[in-house]
Amino acid sequence: MKKIWYSKRVIFLVIVTVIMVLVFSFKTFSHNITQNSGNLKSKYTVLNTHANYIKYGNLDELTAKADLIVIAKPYTEITNDKKYIKRFKDTNDIIDYHTISPVQVLKVIKGDKQLGNAKVSIFQRAVILDEKDEQGRNILIKPEEYTVLKDGATYLLFLAKIGDDQYSILGLNQGKMNIDGQDKDEQDLAEGIKHYSELKNSALNKYKKEIQQYKN
Repeated sequence: MKKIWYSKRVIFLVIVTVIMVLVFSFKTFSHNITQNSGNLKSKYTVLNTHANYIKYGNLDELTAKADLIVIAKPYTEITNDKKYIKRFKDTNDIIDYHTISPVQVLKVIKGDKQLGNAKVSIFQRAVILDEKDEQGRNILIKPEEYTVLKDGATYLLFLAKIGDDQYSILGLNQGKMNIDGQDKDEQDLAEGIKHYSELKNSALNKYKKEIQQYKN
């Protein structure tokens, strides 16, 4: 009788433990949904692609390569306007893509000082496709290591000039650093890529005086 009673007690404790774990997991999952409500995956079906890009060893290399270093704010988040998609004719597979996005320059750290408070165009390695997924959601395609500029967020940008008032972000995401904590996707990226996190921390430390008034 004692063995049977002991077995039932063990089973009861196991069941209680499992229920507690499930409840905790559900609360954690719900919390994550709330925390990530403003990220890309809440707005689009995201298709990540592979991209070849230059990896800068340190901040000095990134700074030296930049034609323009600015603090800037995008006018809008990525849109269907001014996008470019190149496909193979026979398979319709995408070869290349980008979107031209306007940003307002708030402060010039390196480069043409006359661009202060001006609008410049940034080539983003991301595009909203014309087609939608099975649920009718918009599809965003981008490299796995890139996050798009967020409307309302402020960034430190390291840029290469590619045309009149047109620039590309150096090193894919390496030359784009959110300074006011408004870009959740970039925060997640920094947590997952040590090199980018170290590069960003170095930049925010080096230019802390320049960015201080724009952090909030």
